[in-house]
Amino acid sequence: MAFTEAVKEEVLLRAAGRCECLRRCEHHAGRRCDNSVSAHNGHFRHRIPQWSGGPDTSANCELLCPACYAFAASFGTQ
Repeated sequence: MAFTEAVKEEVLLRAAGRCECLRRCEHHAGRRCDNSVSAHNGHFRHRIPQWSGGPDTSANCELLCPACYAFAASFGTQ
């Protein structure tokens, strides 16, 4: 399954329109990315992947900017 619209809205409110990435990306060095992001350009991603039993809940969802999503997807980081 995928995240419902209600979960996405909850995560967008929680993130306050900012990327929630905490990974060690070159453009933010392990601090919260904090790039501006919206429902239109952001990516809702499972913190624990679905294939590993991660649920489709807001607690398991993070909102990422396009740069952080590309980094996470290319390296398969969680």
